Amino acid sequence: MSGRSEKSADAKLVQMPDKKPAFDKSGSQTLRTSKWHDTKPRLREVLAGNSEEDQKPKIAELISKMRVPGDEGCNASTELIEIGKLAVPLLIVALRDPDYKVQVRAAHALGKIGDLSAVPALLEAIGGKHPNSSKTPAEMLVWESAALALRRIVNGK
Repeated sequence: MSGRSEKSADAKLVQMPDKKPAFDKSGSQTLRTSKWHDTKPRLREVLAGNSEEDQKPKIAELISKMRVPGDEGCNASTELIEIGKLAVPLLIVALRDPDYKVQVRAAHALGKIGDLSAVPALLEAIGGKHPNSSKTPAEMLVWESAALALRRIVNGK
């Protein structure tokens, strides 16, 4: 037991990119990063310092990519989540898109971003009542996505 405490005492403090300290038990000087921080550094660099008006075309392009099935549509949603609150106004508009995939991905992104300004639009997407058997599967999926997004926002993710 004392040998184990000696090892932890020798561990060096390493600063994580999200500013949370972590101990590197091997004692190496390498900087540990999470997968999330490694995947989108270029996007953060491109968006850093741009005004909201400069980002609107990029956000609109990503929202149109949400129509694409598969990974490309999901990746667009992920990039919008990373952009954050600047994407919220256009994501709210996307909740009314005729394509259910766009509605579902927009609701998911709004829930992950967690901005309270999205609550009225999400409530509108739900329609104020539980879905019934007369709804199509696509309508049910949109309802469930909007309900989950509301829960995330209310509970703080």
